[in-house]
Amino acid sequence: IKDPEKQNDLAYMAGLSYIKSNNLKQAIKWFEQLVHTQYPNPDILYLYGECLKYFEMYDDAARRFYDYTFEKPKDPKGKLAQQSCAEAKKWKAVPTRYAVTNVTSVNSTNSDYSPYVIGTKIYFSSSRPEATGNQIFEWTGQKCSDLFEATMTNAGFQKPVILKGTV
Repeated sequence: IKDPEKQNDLAYMAGLSYIKSNNLKQAIKWFEQLVHTQYPNPDILYLYGECLKYFEMYDDAARRFYDYTFEKPKDPKGKLAQQSCAEAKKWKAVPTRYAVTNVTSVNSTNSDYSPYVIGTKIYFSSSRPEATGNQIFEWTGQKCSDLFEATMTNAGFQKPVILKGTV
């Protein structure tokens, strides 16, 4: 396509497509091209900023959010996004006393989410191979999730099992 306006429209659509498929590295490439053009849609600045923020490029992201606010001064999300970048930089500069570790006895390579702890038990959703049913969730290509529980002992967490009464 030789028409620059159409090229930019396609680049914008490609960037949006990559965001929707959670491939933000590719989205950044397309949005970066558009930022250096006269693309008329200021939403590109916000979307580009969100992608940059995801990869902890807070200064660059804040600049894009500032530009977005300049283009759309009545939209509060630009200023909020700028503030979120400043806060994230502060948090990174002063780490907490907590360390996040992979509890390999509980975590799987599939989707594990929504943990809830009661006493010595952790309950969570998972699409791990032990999940029942044959349906595959199209978005992830994994089984639909079931509820699991794992008990914590002095040696760590026991192997998770399907929560009784959910099958």
